[in-house]
Amino acid sequence: QILKINPDDARVKAKIKELEDKVFQEKQSVIEVDASRGWISTGLRVSKGQPIRLQAEGTYKFIVNTEVGPDGFPTDNVMQDRGAGIDAGALMGWILSDPTQRGRPPKPGEAFQSGRELEYKPGEDGYLFVRLNVPPSSRCIGKVTLMVAGNIAPAVR
Repeated sequence: QILKINPDDARVKAKIKELEDKVFQEKQSVIEVDASRGWISTGLRVSKGQPIRLQAEGTYKFIVNTEVGPDGFPTDNVMQDRGAGIDAGALMGWILSDPTQRGRPPKPGEAFQSGRELEYKPGEDGYLFVRLNVPPSSRCIGKVTLMVAGNIAPAVR
């Protein structure tokens, strides 16, 4: 509210930054992302507009066992193919929204590239899923370690 009145107040901006950093330090979860699997649940719930930080490290082998033409890999369906606009092999995520009404399935949000590091503000409340952006015909070996920090909570089902 203070920034609405005085948007250039350096002391208020510094305090807000300090509080945000404290959340990133206090709430952390480490997830092993198996390169041989598709989408995996992180077991974390995120909130719309509340920042999270994703930091990944590690390497894996990405072996493609398919014929690829001049158009490259298909990107029609992020659930089955690679993520549209996301680098091949990169770590990516999406938020599975809360069901809006009983009997209606939750909807996945748009996939986003997290790569080695990303600070991200989800566009909806929901559950964080991650995977490596590889086509289904590939064979991958290894694991990437992902630390998710910030405005997260354990998923309650």
